[in-house]
Amino acid sequence: MNRAKGGDNIGFAVSAAVVARVVPALLDGGGYAHPYLRVRTLDVSPSVARANGLDATRGVLVVDVAEGPAEGVLVASHTTRRVGGAEVPVGGDVILAVDGAPTDSHEALLRHLLLDAEPGQAVELRLLRDGVEATERVTLATRPAPERRGRRGRRGRRGRRDPPEAESGVDIPVR
Repeated sequence: MNRAKGGDNIGFAVSAAVVARVVPALLDGGGYAHPYLRVRTLDVSPSVARANGLDATRGVLVVDVAEGPAEGVLVASHTTRRVGGAEVPVGGDVILAVDGAPTDSHEALLRHLLLDAEPGQAVELRLLRDGVEATERVTLATRPAPERRGRRGRRGRRGRRDPPEAESGVDIPVR
């Protein structure tokens, strides 16, 4: 009889660089302080670039800035435009680089924060704001512990569990 469940035969990998950074902190103090920016981003795809009048598909569009380190520093998308039958966020800063490291995707932004930044550190963000390159500095916070609600955890839209990214320093990408 086959007793396989939905999660059987699924493997997960953690990069050696993440292990080298996080495990010593766990062994020393029992926890790891995650750097926290508190923005939601969207990769600049061809449709996002077209909707925002961008000449290239580079960087990540800031679609939401929540209470936290980036509040009052970064500008979030403020409206949408229909492109190819889909609503696409327009306006808002496009993060091009963090501390000189190109930010070509949401994952690149997360990777930089996890591997190269610390809570309390000021990072330099190279932005595209209203078609003009600009630089802003943001001091990263420590990500608060996720809220726990009962045994099943927090529930999101449609009763599904929110993914761990919902509590990350950059939050979940809008796709």
